[in-house]
Amino acid sequence: MTISATQGFGFDGGHFEDHGLSENGNIIHVPVHRHEISMDISDLQFAGRYAFGETWFGEWQVPVKIRDQSTEIVALTDANGNEPSTEEFEAMLRNGDVHHRSETYSGLGDFRLMVGRQSRSLLNEHDLLLWSAGLTVPLGSTEDDPWVRGAAGLRHNHIQLGNGTFDPTINLQYLRPISESWSAIATTSGRFPLYENEKTFRGPLEGSLSGRALYRPHEAWTFDAGYQLAVQGYAHWDGNRDDNTGLLAHTFELGAASQLGATRLRLGALIPMATQLFLDDSDGFEPGPSVSFSVTRTGG
Repeated sequence: MTISATQGFGFDGGHFEDHGLSENGNIIHVPVHRHEISMDISDLQFAGRYAFGETWFGEWQVPVKIRDQSTEIVALTDANGNEPSTEEFEAMLRNGDVHHRSETYSGLGDFRLMVGRQSRSLLNEHDLLLWSAGLTVPLGSTEDDPWVRGAAGLRHNHIQLGNGTFDPTINLQYLRPISESWSAIATTSGRFPLYENEKTFRGPLEGSLSGRALYRPHEAWTFDAGYQLAVQGYAHWDGNRDDNTGLLAHTFELGAASQLGATRLRLGALIPMATQLFLDDSDGFEPGPSVSFSVTRTGG
């Protein structure tokens, strides 16, 4: 059984906007301004593994998600140095509140259920290969098409806590000792949405690839460092691309773990190195730094 908590800070996004909302709810043109958005991300995950004999096992994961969003409307001066009028700025604020709000969203994410197998001594006398495959179960909350509602000047939300679909998932991990104190581990995973949910949303393909070096100077301590590449493809609403999705993120990983009997404690950090959004001016968020803490308890 593993309980892990992750806190991410300063996931930033934003875009230029030239629409406002009148007092009676009509969309009107206003001077160009910006919607600046920042989000802190908190994830709490409960996970377990049950062995069926020496090689086969089952896994489950239940995430709880918290998305703390803060927004700001930034007025700009025009080419002549003029600022928007009070009425125009109020229209900007009303329109901004329809699109993005300083608000906290929380709830369950999508449950994950997998079955896997472990194989030892494949390429080396002491190496280990773990693979697992399964499905996500749609427990996370979903939203109505925000692009349709936004075009009509209606209040909406781009933040979803789940996909609303049963998605195939895979995970592959290979561990190889290098010396008595050093070893290397490579991990890859993916989630592959295949269809739309009842609100016409089809989630993005998601995948990651990481490689880490592990150093164990003592039986009770392990230190690790490495690199992670995270990929998010495009999501779609009724077959149309969601402009807020699509990125490549390069991240440096760092961690330290302590083994206390049957309990393992780990403290980790993810430090962004470079992020490429597939559409620059969108509500897509560039990842900020994250810290994590996990407790794993094993038993017979």
